Amino acid sequence: SDKEAGDSKYDEINVKEILLRVSYVKEKSKIAALLKNPVADNAPGLAVITRSNCLNCHNFTSKSIGPSFLEICKHYPATKINIDSLVSRIKKGSAGLWPGKEKMPAHPELTDDEIKSTVQWMFKNAADPNTAYYNGTPGIIRIPQDKPGPYIITAS
Repeated sequence: SDKEAGDSKYDEINVKEILLRVSYVKEKSKIAALLKNPVADNAPGLAVITRSNCLNCHNFTSKSIGPSFLEICKHYPATKINIDSLVSRIKKGSAGLWPGKEKMPAHPELTDDEIKSTVQWMFKNAADPNTAYYNGTPGIIRIPQDKPGPYIITAS
């Protein structure tokens, strides 16, 4: 529910446009600072992911039609060559790089800077073991047993 946008239970907010971030807070001293700024993540790269069609085919940590952002980060080290290659593949589209017959469509509507910020966000955040991202509202958030303590859940 949001004062300006409406409510998801009345379909005023499309549940597919909701991004949940679940952050494990190791240091309790950081809780107050996180609660003062509850915005899920305003990084430019994540903004591109959420407003474009990336989440139609990719998830943050689990395979969908395409590989997860985490799988991509494990497959390609964060080097300048790999970042430039991924920017080109996202812009022009690609096929045959991952198992399956899916082809990633071209994204000519995105600028090279937008794509680069997305790839950089992915390399910086996809493998963060203390933060999980969920697209939409249905589902279950599982708290790891080896990480008891405070969690901050934000929605945007």
